[in-house]
Order: sequence, then structure tokens, then C-alpha cells
Amino acid sequence: MPLFGVDVSRHQGPDINWGKVRASGIDFMLARASLATTPDATYRSNVRRARLAGIPVVGAYHFLYPAKVVSPAEQARLFVDRIGNADGILTMLDVEKDRNPKTGQVFIPTISDVRAFAREFARLTHNHTLIVYAPGWYWTGHIGNPPASDLGPLCASRYVPVRHDHEGHPIAMTPKEAFAKVTPKFWNPTHGGWKKATILQFTSTGRIGGYGGPVDVDAFNGTLQKLKSLTGPVGHAVSALVPPASTGPAPDHGKPIVVKPTTKRSHVVVAGETLSGIAARHGFNATAKLPTFRVMLNAFPENAKFRANPHVIRPGDRVRVR
Repeated sequence: MPLFGVDVSRHQGPDINWGKVRASGIDFMLARASLATTPDATYRSNVRRARLAGIPVVGAYHFLYPAKVVSPAEQARLFVDRIGNADGILTMLDVEKDRNPKTGQVFIPTISDVRAFAREFARLTHNHTLIVYAPGWYWTGHIGNPPASDLGPLCASRYVPVRHDHEGHPIAMTPKEAFAKVTPKFWNPTHGGWKKATILQFTSTGRIGGYGGPVDVDAFNGTLQKLKSLTGPVGHAVSALVPPASTGPAPDHGKPIVVKPTTKRSHVVVAGETLSGIAARHGFNATAKLPTFRVMLNAFPENAKFRANPHVIRPGDRVRVR
């Protein structure tokens, strides 16, 4: 079995029981931080409570709107402002169409919008890994299947079939029940130049503890250590094959942006971990110079408080390695 994760936003409400979510076998979560220029009010609470419940990997995503509505670079700045320090966080850009239910206006971001967002995000976060949620139906059916695999790993979207009850409502499935219907071809995209899906969203009718309604469920076909490796910088340039569509000039006129990875590292503590174990994970051991640590009470830099005893760590703490 792969690692299972869930996508959440304000649509799930503010009262998800993350302890029960974790007990359902969920190893990672992606919470919407922002949409266009609108912050998601539940983001920070969801991430904080997921960490405290022992979810090993937490993440954030932004729902992209086209430049004719708002600059993608401005959206990237809002996203980064919402997540604070990106170290130790999965970050994802959600690229699909949206529709204003009141006016009927349809919003379709283009590859130019995607690249403009990615460039600004890379600049602000020292080239932090950006996962791209790019459904094949959207990529090929709406924007002409442009190449984008250079921007980051793919989160593919392909749903397994569902059964319906006598009233026609879909019957929610546990992650394991739904994943049993996934075939190898689900992981093999035919769009955007991606060869493999790194994360697969395979149902929107998942059933988990801690939430009473259907939820999007994702899968990562690898180890927890490999998943955590996606929560830092990628260490390579973000290409700009297409100049950004924005009201201002394209930075560097489409040249690649190379951002040096930050020398500061951080780690979110899970149950059973020790400072020495975290040090070893980041390349420090008994024969190397040990790092110094900052242990924060809260998950977000703007709420950080230092403990009187910095050697005590608890699940959910963010430990900075310098």
C-alpha cells in the first residue's frame, strides 16, 4: 500500500478531528491556503491541528486564477505569506478551471500563468519544491497540453469508479477500498511531459474518521522519507519556456531563474523522535559538528515562542537546524 493523504479546505469546515484522521491511516495532508487573492480561513488551524495529531507530513496548496483576474506573481506572494517558512511543508499549485456561481464567468489559467506563479514562488522560497496539480482533462482539453514537467512533480487526478445507493448518491469508500481499484496506468500521465505521477488523487468520495462527508484522497507511492524529501528546495532552475501573462514586464525576459537553496533547514517533530535523530537525518552525527536548534511552540513563524528548556520537543514542534 502507498501512503495516503487528504486534501481539505474551508469546504470541509473548521471542525475536522485530525486525531481520528490520523487513526484512519492518513500520513499526509494538503490544506488550501489561498484561492486567487482570497486566504482560506481554515488553513492555519488545519495545519496546526494536523501536526499536533501526529500527521507526519503537512502541506499547503494555492488555487490559481488567470492573470486577467489577478497577477500570478501577486498570488504567489499571498500564498507564501499564508504559509510562512516553507521548509518542511509540501507545497502545491492547483491548476484547473473555476466558475463564478453568481455570474457564470469561467476562469481558465494558462501555462503562462502557471510559469509566472512558479517563478515568483521559487524566488520567494529559495527554490522550494512546487508540486503541480494538473489534471489531464484540463491540461489537454483546455490549454493545449503545454510542457511543464520542469516546474515540479505532478499530482495527477484520475478517479476510480464508485457505486451509488438507491437514491443515486455515491457510496464513500475508505482509502484502501478505493485504492484497490487503481491500476498502474493511473500513475502514467500522457500530458505535460511528465513521465510519472508523484502524487495521485484517486477519489473525491473518500471516507475517513474525523470527518463526516466525502473527501479527496491522494496516494504517494513511496516511503515516508521520500515524501519528506519533497518538503524542501529542489536545487535546480525553474525554466520559463513561456513568458508570464501579467500586467508588468516578464522578469529576466523568460530566462531561467536559479535560486540557491537556503542553508537553514527545519523539521516538524513526530512522535518518538529525538534531537539526535533529527540531527542525523540532516547529515549531522557524532563525528560531525552538531547543529544548533530553535524549538518553536507553534507551527508558524509569526507565532513562534521559545521554550525555557529547548531540549524538550513534542509532536508538532518545528525544529530549525542551523
